[in-house]
Amino acid sequence: RNEELSLRTDLTIDTSEQQQTRAYASIYRHTLDRHSPAIQRLVPASNEAALFTRTKLGTSAVFRSDSAGFLNAGVDLTVEHGSVNSVLFLPPFLGGALAGDYDILRTLGGPYAELVQEIGNVIFELGARLDFSNDVEPQLSPRFGIAYRASPTTRIRASVGRAFKLPSFFALASP
Repeated sequence: RNEELSLRTDLTIDTSEQQQTRAYASIYRHTLDRHSPAIQRLVPASNEAALFTRTKLGTSAVFRSDSAGFLNAGVDLTVEHGSVNSVLFLPPFLGGALAGDYDILRTLGGPYAELVQEIGNVIFELGARLDFSNDVEPQLSPRFGIAYRASPTTRIRASVGRAFKLPSFFALASP
């Protein structure tokens, strides 16, 4: 049995000609119950019951300037929970049944901002995000981009930055 559920709501309000405010929430849930029979002499049997949920809340605002530019700033929070009960049935001479259980709860969130300014055919982008997690020290992810509008349908873009991503639950729970 393998089931997924995904719900999302998103509300955007134009609070003025220069400002737009957005709030969003989402939840994702994945459950898995599986029994894999053994393939004689090649693959041992296994049982696995897994549950993963991700809940995300956030808000942001876009502030437009009188010139061709804007500031987008916001904050979001993500809570993830992963739980697995599993057994790999190895032969006795290899140690017998091997459990692969884990139960992990983690939180990640933080503020972000992006400044975009267009000057003639050139667009400058400067952004940063500061992530706080219960797993690691705060992580800063800055970025800079520049684009050139060569024609109404062609844009040449380059960017540089540093990004942060938490390891998957599988990577955390597997030796």
